[in-house]
Amino acid sequence: MANYVFSNYVIEGKKAELDEFESLLKRLESMEEKDFPVKDISSGSRWLGFIVNELGGDLDQYNCKGEWSGLERRSDDALALDVDSAWWPPEDLMDLIADEWPSFNYYFYREEPGSEMFETNDVDGKYFPRRYRLCGYIPIKNEEGEMEGVAFEEYPTSEEDVINYVSTNLQHPIESIDEIDGWNKQLEENTDDGLYDDVQNPYIYIDEIDVLCPVSTMNMHSVRASKLRSDAFEFMKQCKFDKALELLLEALEYDLRLGEIHPDVGDDYHNIGSTYFNLGDREKAIEYLLKALEVHDKVYGPDNEASAFDCKDIAHIYFREFESAKALEYYKKALVYYQEEGEPDEIEQIQKRIKECELDLDFDNE
Repeated sequence: MANYVFSNYVIEGKKAELDEFESLLKRLESMEEKDFPVKDISSGSRWLGFIVNELGGDLDQYNCKGEWSGLERRSDDALALDVDSAWWPPEDLMDLIADEWPSFNYYFYREEPGSEMFETNDVDGKYFPRRYRLCGYIPIKNEEGEMEGVAFEEYPTSEEDVINYVSTNLQHPIESIDEIDGWNKQLEENTDDGLYDDVQNPYIYIDEIDVLCPVSTMNMHSVRASKLRSDAFEFMKQCKFDKALELLLEALEYDLRLGEIHPDVGDDYHNIGSTYFNLGDREKAIEYLLKALEVHDKVYGPDNEASAFDCKDIAHIYFREFESAKALEYYKKALVYYQEEGEPDEIEQIQKRIKECELDLDFDNE
């Protein structure tokens, strides 16, 4: 018999894409058995394989052993879904779903107690703040002072919450979660001694939930953004800058999910700015290059290579637009980095441009 992994998901994305996905699930759920597109299955209309089939996936290549449930629209940009799957989590299915709707980004909590799997990728606890699983069946004195068995399963969010729950709700004061294993042994010994004859096999277990690096969310988007950038660069080589811009803007959408202050976001801004320049839109080019500079400064600190590159390109645009004062400002900022790094070719080129800007400003002031 298969062990089942119980997974809770919250999927974030654009409203229109979530609407489509929600409609798909509801349509599949409403199917009668005679209308099933795949025959001879033992599951109902919420079989995972129906989603795979609908999205054009190969049923033999995906973990379809399981069903979904608990569909809930949390908000315009968030949808909750539960999945029970045999043996392992349906990560391949979730990636297939995210391929169909590119704005999707999912958070999960999953567990399979038999193999001691308790995991979440919700690092900040936005949807799944639980950090421990506490379960058991223990003797507790009731109002009449008699011992009775009480079953429980809780998901505390911190060690402090564990201690408070055990000390208060379970009537067993502790100062550290390390004491729980000792209490479990004590329960076993007292059972052997006949102390808890009315409570069969009492126990208490605690499992720490592993907080995973969000591979299934953020890295998934990073891979897509990288592919989009690569395709955009190919279009640039062909001087198809409008096509390149379209892909770079899409890559930016993915990378922004890593955070607004992230090196990939800064690089995206720079690439977009350069592409706007090649399209002849100097204003947009400056706008995005300044965004790139702001992000790179915050990511790497002052006088870094990426920011120097931003400054140099900004200065070049201002220089071509005969805005010598602004060009001079950014050439000087770039020069600081190249002087510190000792790059003679860059230094010579920038110093030449600085002199040209200064001469132009002197001429204007005469």
